[in-house]
Amino acid sequence: MNDPQQLEDKNVHEVPSLLIPLAHSQLLVPTVTVAEMIPFQWPDHDSEAPDWYLGNIMWREQSVPLVCYEVLNGEAMPSFSGGS
Repeated sequence: MNDPQQLEDKNVHEVPSLLIPLAHSQLLVPTVTVAEMIPFQWPDHDSEAPDWYLGNIMWREQSVPLVCYEVLNGEAMPSFSGGS
């Protein structure tokens, strides 16, 4: 096992990241936050949920919540298509 002191001595200078295009901006996320890119699918929407919560999508037989970062940041809801 690694010595805790050795781990503290390492300086991280770079974080592998992805730049994800949004409607009017970009979102920078560490690559470890993205498991897989999947084709667009319409989420199951709950009409009583907040605007930023788009609903759930199925991924590998699991229900995964889908959020809209644009609406979370106070922007208008973007349009969605098969290329989204």
